[in-house]
Amino acid sequence: MSIRGVNGMAIKASLGATAPRAIYERTNSSRCGCLKKFGSCHNHLGGLVRIVLIMETEQQRSRSHLHLLLRCVVLISALEVVMLPVSTAAAAALPLPSFAAPPVNSVAGTEVGLTGMFSMAKGDFNGDGIPDIAVAGFACANGSGLPANSIAVYLGKGDGTFKPPVYYSGGPCPYEVVVGRVRGNNAPEDLIVVDGGVGNNVTVLLGNGDGTFQSPITAASFVGGITAVAVGDLNGDGKPDLAVAAYGGSGTQQGILDTVAILLGNGDGTFQPPTFYKSINNPYAIAVGDFNKDGKLDVVLMNPEGLYLSLGNGDGTFLPGYVILEEPTTLISVNPPGPILNGPYSFVVADFNGDGNLDIAVDMRPS
Repeated sequence: MSIRGVNGMAIKASLGATAPRAIYERTNSSRCGCLKKFGSCHNHLGGLVRIVLIMETEQQRSRSHLHLLLRCVVLISALEVVMLPVSTAAAAALPLPSFAAPPVNSVAGTEVGLTGMFSMAKGDFNGDGIPDIAVAGFACANGSGLPANSIAVYLGKGDGTFKPPVYYSGGPCPYEVVVGRVRGNNAPEDLIVVDGGVGNNVTVLLGNGDGTFQSPITAASFVGGITAVAVGDLNGDGKPDLAVAAYGGSGTQQGILDTVAILLGNGDGTFQPPTFYKSINNPYAIAVGDFNKDGKLDVVLMNPEGLYLSLGNGDGTFLPGYVILEEPTTLISVNPPGPILNGPYSFVVADFNGDGNLDIAVDMRPS
C-alpha cells in the first residue's frame, strides 16, 4: 500500500500482489474529481480532506474474473488518514467499540409490576426544595401490582437519583395520581388518586410535610367509571375543590353526558358529594384554569374526539361544555386518502406565549 501526502513523501508497505493502492491527498477544493474507472472518492470535513481509493489488483490487471474481498478500517481526522487492511478473520476477532453511557436511574419499583408505570406526579413532599415523585400503575391492567393496589413515593436526593420507594394504599387498582394542597396553600402537599374500573373512587392521602402520608381517605365513590382529577378553588371560598372526569357519567342512562363531577372541599381534606354537569361524553383527561379571564375557574375535558370547555360561574357550578377542538375532518392526506390526524391523545394548559392568556397544547393521534 502507498499513502502519499501533499508534501510528496510516501510511506509504502509490501502487502503482496493483491494489495490495493490508496492515495491520500489534502485539498481545499470542494470537488472530489473521482477516478471512477478505478474506484471511488469521498469528500470529508467540508472538502478539507479527499480520499481516493483505487482498487487495483494483479488479478484485475490480468483481466481475470477473480474478486478481492478487502476490509479497511478508515480513521479520518482533519489532519490525517490512516488505512489499515484487515482480513475477514482478523476483523471478526477485533473487539467491538464501547462508549461511556450517561447514567440512567430507573425508579420503576415493584408497586406497578406488570401493570406498568402509567401516571406520575411531581412535588416537594418533604419541603427540602428537591423534587419528589409519586407514581401509579395502569388500573390493574395486567395485575394488581406488588404491594397490591398501591402507589409509590420516591423522595429525590437532589442529584437526579431517588431514595427507595415507599408504598401507600391508593384504592383498588390506582389509575392516576395528582399532587395538590387540598387543605389550603399553607398546608403540606397531598396526593389525590383515581382508581378506574374497579372501585371508581377518588382517594386522598394527606401529606405530613416530611415526605410521608397518612392513611387514605375516600373522598367520593362513583357509580360510573372515572378517569382523571384536577384540583382548584372552583367556588372562590379559599378551599380547594376537585373536578373529576366522569367517564361513565352520573351512572344513569339519562346522565351519560353528566361528565363533569365537582366535589367542593371542606378545607380539611374531605369533600362534599359530587355534583354533575354536562360536557363531552367518555372523557379521560381534565384540567382547570381561567380561560376567559373573568376570575372564575373553568374546566376542560378531553375525549378521543376533541376538547370541550365548561365555563365556571364562580360558585362551583358550570355551564354545559362546548367544543373548542374537534377531530380534524378537513385535513386530508394524499396517500392514503383520509384524515391526517385522529383526535387528541393528551393535552396540557399553560401560557406558552406570555400574553397572559391560557393556551392549550394537544398531542394528536396519527391517523
